[in-house]
Amino acid sequence: MESKFCQVCGKEYFKKSNVKKEQWEKSKYCSTKCSGIFARGKEKKSKKRIFIICPVCGNEFKTTPSLIKRGKKYCSKKCYSIFQKSLIGVWKDKKLSDEHVQHLKENHVGTLGKKQSEETKKKISNSMVGIPRLTMRGENHPNWKNGATPTNQKIRGSIEYKLWERIIYNKNNYECPICGEHRKKKLTAHHILNFSTYPELRFDINNGQTLCRIHHQEFHRKYGFKNNNQEQLEEFIKFYRDNKKLYES
Repeated sequence: MESKFCQVCGKEYFKKSNVKKEQWEKSKYCSTKCSGIFARGKEKKSKKRIFIICPVCGNEFKTTPSLIKRGKKYCSKKCYSIFQKSLIGVWKDKKLSDEHVQHLKENHVGTLGKKQSEETKKKISNSMVGIPRLTMRGENHPNWKNGATPTNQKIRGSIEYKLWERIIYNKNNYECPICGEHRKKKLTAHHILNFSTYPELRFDINNGQTLCRIHHQEFHRKYGFKNNNQEQLEEFIKFYRDNKKLYES
């Protein structure tokens, strides 16, 4: 069996069966403990630090020569921000030379004045799908018209109403009881006791029935939009079920 002597503790150690030949040739230590002792002994000395004076506040602080070469001459972020603000006045009245302007135009630096392709526009649009833009709601939206949206539209577009719709769909297994339509785009949640007369029952889960859009329109064409009730709905469903063959033909 092959063996070696540890370069740290001098102990003899043997090759294990699961160690590959290449790993064994590179091995110098009997354990991870000895390997760590060797590594700690080779730790680099700490960098030399020197004292310099902050050009903003005048305080003396420690830093390294390498940081000074990279332009970090300030004792804190606060002093650095004060220095940056002081440059605003310097750059405000400074104009770019014609050569510099031409160079920027040729290299297309920035997106100002640059037309984007239709493909790029689609990519940007698709990347924003599903991300709510909270800063563009209500009064902050450019199309805001002093709250001109009707109350009815606000309620039907609310999260509470959408949750109510989803519960009604689940309750009726996403299916119209008359024709069996199950595609979500073709369905609607019907208020048994109508929406306008009974505002307190608008989000009541017992006051809803899944209907397809066609039969929902037929219901309100026959009974109107006011004073709707459970009896009307049961009569409507029974009538279409009894005459199903007549309508299919």
